[in-house]
Order: sequence, then structure tokens, then C-alpha cells
Amino acid sequence: MFSRLIGIAATIAMLGATAPAGAADPLGRDVLDHCIGCTLTDANFAGAKLDGVRLVGDNLNHANFHVAHLRGARFVGADLDDASFDGADLRGAEFTGVSLRGTTFAGALLDGAHFTGVKIGQTDVDGANRRALLARCTGCDLERLDLHGSDLRSVALVGSNLRDANLTGSDVREADLVGANLAHASLSGARLDAASITGANLREADLHNAQIGAAIVCSVNRGYWNDGDDAVQSSAHRIGCANFADADLRGTDFTHALVCDDRDNGTRDCRPVTADELRTFAHANLTAARANG
Repeated sequence: MFSRLIGIAATIAMLGATAPAGAADPLGRDVLDHCIGCTLTDANFAGAKLDGVRLVGDNLNHANFHVAHLRGARFVGADLDDASFDGADLRGAEFTGVSLRGTTFAGALLDGAHFTGVKIGQTDVDGANRRALLARCTGCDLERLDLHGSDLRSVALVGSNLRDANLTGSDVREADLVGANLAHASLSGARLDAASITGANLREADLHNAQIGAAIVCSVNRGYWNDGDDAVQSSAHRIGCANFADADLRGTDFTHALVCDDRDNGTRDCRPVTADELRTFAHANLTAARANG
């Protein structure tokens, strides 16, 4: 029906996308789905029915999505700085490579929302929505974010940048922090029991008096070699761990921390990590910490 609109400075009046609260606007919706890299700054989508909409590369700075219907919406490479999603229904929405600095989600429904490679500033959300915002945030830029004392149980921040972040006293139990950058981050007094931190960069992080518990700090990486047409698993393997180089580990207890082996048959074998493994593979200074052996 519409040709693809690329890079136009679209106005909301032309698109007809300023829907009355709770009203559907098929014309504006169809145009939006075909509008790539459009300028929609200060646009008013309050109450609009935009479930499943695709917004790719658009400038939506200061846009108003207050109480909008956005279930399953896809925001890709968009600038959403200072936009308002207060009270919006964002269940199952996907935010990929977008900027969310200063964006507000107060009272928004974020169940099942997924954030990939997004930039998040000190976002104005209440406690429950902050946790929902970070529940599945893969490769996100959370540098310097103040999350002290937050409930972050079971969040998935795989490969995310938390450099210089403040997680002092936060509850990060069962969180997935595999490959996350936590260099210079503050985790003093944080609860990390059963968290997965293999491959995380904790260089010069403050972990004094952190509760490691049964966190997975290392994993077995098995090697493969080729024998004719078949790839055969070799007996050789090495340990990959979180990097604790120059981290403050005073009072940190690693006696229940784990090294795990995820096997091809879907099973996982875990055992307590040893002090030698922590020193050798995790570069940990255990002088003021506790560990096995």
C-alpha cells in the first residue's frame, strides 16, 4: 500500500499517528511500519494502539508513548532518549541497538521484553520496573549505572557493559553475568550466590565482603580435534574463569564457589573450585579471601 519511507522528516500531523487515547489508527500505523530513519522528535503516541509496530532507525527523541499499546513492538537502532513509556504495555517488546538515556518506564508493563545492545542511562524507573528492564539485557551498555541495593535476582546481563557500575549491596543471586564487563564495578556486600559469572571481567572490582556462595565462577572448556570426517572430543580441556585480577576480595568466601562442565548430552557437572584454579585461571589474589586448598 505504501512505498518504504526512508530518512524523511515526518510530522505526526501528516502521518495521522496522533490517535485519541485508546483508539486505533491503521493509517498512521501502516506508515510507521514503513518509515525507516524518520525524524519523529516530540511525537505524541499517547494511548495509541501500536501492538507489533516496527520502528527502525527513527529519531524518537522526547516521544510520548504514555499508556500506549506496544505489545510485541520492535524498536531497532532508534533514538529513544528522553522518551516516555510511562504506563505503556510493552510486554514481549524488543529493543535492539537503541539509546534509552533518560527514558522513563514508570508503571510500564515489561514482562517478556528483551533489550539487546541498548544504551541505558540512569533511567527513571521504579524498583519493580528497573528489575524488569534488566531482566533480559544482552550486550547492553550500563556503564556507571547506579544499581546499589537493587533486586536483580535472575537477571540476564550476558555480555553487558557494567564498567564502574554501583551494585553495592545488590541482590544478584542466580543472575547470568557470563562475559559481562564489571571492571572497576562496586559489588561490596552484594549477594552473588548461584550467579553465573564465568568469563566476566571483574578486574579491579570491589568485591569485599561479597557473598559468592555457590556462584559458578569457572567452567570447563573442552577441546576438539578432527579425525577424518568426524570431530572427536579430546581428553584435553582447560578451565575458563571470571577475571579477578587486582580485585578487592577482602572477606570474600569462595569455599562454595563452583567450576562446572556443561556436557554435550545436556547435563552439567559441578564441583567446588580450588584455590589453585582461582589463582591460576581467575588471577585472584586470595590473601584476604577464603578458598578450598
